[in-house]
Amino acid sequence: MLTSRRGLYFGAVAGVCLALAGVSLILSAPTAPARIVISTPPVLMIPDRQYRGGDSTLLNYDVYAPADYRLVQHPLLIWIHGGGWVIGDKHDWLSVNLAKKAASLGFVVFDINYRLGTPAKPAPFPAATSDVAAFAAHLKAKLADFNAGENPGVSIGGASAGGQLAMYQASDPSAPFQYSCVVDMAGLSDLSASDLSKTVQPLVDGFAPTAALKRAASPLLRLGGIKAKHFLFIHAQDDPIVPLSQSTTMMQALMRQNVGTSVYGVFPVHGGHDIPSAISNDAIEGFLQKHCV
Repeated sequence: MLTSRRGLYFGAVAGVCLALAGVSLILSAPTAPARIVISTPPVLMIPDRQYRGGDSTLLNYDVYAPADYRLVQHPLLIWIHGGGWVIGDKHDWLSVNLAKKAASLGFVVFDINYRLGTPAKPAPFPAATSDVAAFAAHLKAKLADFNAGENPGVSIGGASAGGQLAMYQASDPSAPFQYSCVVDMAGLSDLSASDLSKTVQPLVDGFAPTAALKRAASPLLRLGGIKAKHFLFIHAQDDPIVPLSQSTTMMQALMRQNVGTSVYGVFPVHGGHDIPSAISNDAIEGFLQKHCV
C-alpha cells in the first residue's frame, strides 16, 4: 500500500493490475507532480572541461547552465550517459537533450564521460564507478567556478549503464554530496539477477566478471549508504534490453526499507530501451521542479 510519501506513475495502462516481484501494484494514469514555474535566461554550453578519473585518466565533461549562473545560484545536476559501460558519450542525443532541458529549468548540469571498456583495454568494475566518484570530488572542489556556494543542492541521474552508475554513487556513504534527488532511466540495480536479457548479460559479464563483483556493483545491495530524499525511475514495460524488474525491484526495496521521502515510477507500456524524450522530459521536468530545486 502506498502512502502519501510514495508515488507511482504509470503511462497508458489505467485500471490495470500488474504483479511484479510478488507484489501487486495498482497502475494509474500519469499524474505529473505540481510544477513550480521557474523563469530562466537562455542556456549556455561550456564544452570539454576536464577532470581526472579514478586512475587519474583525463576525462571530459560538458556544462549546461542558465546564462545568469555567475550571478544567481542554481541547483546542480550530474548526468551520466549509458552504453553498457563500453560505448556512449556525453554527446549522445538523450544526454544533450536532457541537459538542455534541465538547464532551461534552472539547473547547472554536468554531462560527464567516464572510462569505457574495450577489447584492447577492458575497464571492469570499479573503473566507471570510481570515475563518477572522482568527478563528484572534482565538482566539490570547483563549486566556486559555478557560483554554487558551499552546500548546494546536488542531484544525480543517468540512463541504462548511467543509471547504475548514478544509483551506485548515490549509495556511496563517502560521497562528497548528500544528493537531493536521483533519476534512473532503465538502469541496472541488480547485476546478479537471473532474468537479464541475452543482450545485456554479456555486457554485465564484461563489466563485472565474477559473481562477487556483480554483487558489489549492484545498487540494490547498497541501500544502507543512500541518503538521497527523492527518486524517479523511468522504464518502458517493453524494454528488450534491461528488464522492467530492475527498476521495480529497486523501487520496492527503497519503499520497504523506508529510504528517502518519495519514490516515483513512470513506466510507459511502449518505448523500448530508448524512451522517447516526450515521455522522459515531461516526467523529469515535473520531478526536478517539485523536489530538486
